[in-house]
Amino acid sequence: NLVFQNEEDKRYMFIIDSMDALIPRKDLEKGADEALKVGGGALLSSDFLRRMALGLATRGHICYMVSQVRSTIKINPYEKSNPQVTNASGGNAALHYSDWILEFQDRHLKDVISSQAGGKGDVFGHWCKVIFKKSPNEKTGTMVRYPIRYGRTGGKSIWVEYEVVDMMLAWDMAAAKGAWITISDDLIEEVKKKKDLELKKQHQGMDNLRKYFEENKEIGKYIFFKFRNT
Repeated sequence: NLVFQNEEDKRYMFIIDSMDALIPRKDLEKGADEALKVGGGALLSSDFLRRMALGLATRGHICYMVSQVRSTIKINPYEKSNPQVTNASGGNAALHYSDWILEFQDRHLKDVISSQAGGKGDVFGHWCKVIFKKSPNEKTGTMVRYPIRYGRTGGKSIWVEYEVVDMMLAWDMAAAKGAWITISDDLIEEVKKKKDLELKKQHQGMDNLRKYFEENKEIGKYIFFKFRNT
């Protein structure tokens, strides 16, 4: 109704989280002892996309569909795996109608961000890994990683300070020698000149430098936007 009866010509962003949580009405009316439609979730995705894909695209709307990766049940353990680009609900319908498919990967011990190596000690967060399974540009097949910080709310879970420190080291704005991190004089002067803020020159360890940016948000924000704008 919002798409096809849109007299004010508004642009909507729909988020369906998730398709696998939906159930066909007829299945909902059945008892636990009655057979349900096996591909019910996939059928919902396929039918929805078939009806709405053209309307969404031509009218300038965006629709995010969250779904689960499906595993094929096999009798023969040596049978070759499914060669599809994605096994998400909706099968080839999702593959055909969508512009982008992002597949979030399993988290392993090596993805944990902690105070000690190998996921030991205090656990601060983890690396979230996403593979572009379909894209309208050259990104298809690319894996993107970004750090998540535990204990944050309000849409601020992405650990920006972690990324800022990594970028500073990569671009020689900071140097690690032993247990100490030294900030470059050029960056200290720039922050002082542009924002009238004092950036501390030496920090003991990566964790303390990240914590410093968390506590001094204006400095961290300035450096973050410096990288982003570049």
